[in-house]
Amino acid sequence: MEFVVGVTVEELIDEHEKLKVIEALRITENVLQALKYAHEKKFIHRDIKPSNMMRNELGVVKVMDFGLAKSTESQGKTTIIAGTPSYMPPEQFTGKGMDARSDIFAVGASLYEMLAGYPPFEGMDRSKEPEPIQQINPAVPKLLGRLIHRSIELDKEKRIQNADEMLKPIGMILSTVQDFMKKGG
Repeated sequence: MEFVVGVTVEELIDEHEKLKVIEALRITENVLQALKYAHEKKFIHRDIKPSNMMRNELGVVKVMDFGLAKSTESQGKTTIIAGTPSYMPPEQFTGKGMDARSDIFAVGASLYEMLAGYPPFEGMDRSKEPEPIQQINPAVPKLLGRLIHRSIELDKEKRIQNADEMLKPIGMILSTVQDFMKKGG
């Protein structure tokens, strides 16, 4: 495994309470690019969370700890439910039907936490709908709020389906925000 000198996203959240929208988007973009590669190789991470995202000294975010990764091609039955409950989609609690959408859920939960200061779900409880992100952080654009809530949709058929589907709007939002910042916004 590569030795990375830097800070975890969890440490950044602890230090700043909430991250700026553009910083959270850049982090998420890097994580989604890494997951896109892993998913193309038929692996799901199964433990995406801020403490498994590390920003190095150059600002590049690396996905850490593939210790729970699983091949989506393996025919074996999952006998151990693994992951961190606050970031796990419902299908991961049962160990059945996990795929790339399971990692997308965890990315969405992590992005929510970067912008809210806390995850959308507490432990294993999925009975309450998360508070809309704009109510917690009014700086979050509406499009991003909708994207986050689609990524943490409990029904995986309604959830964002893959990293590309989430990368495209994030790239668009990043571009818009960067243009706005250049114009003195």
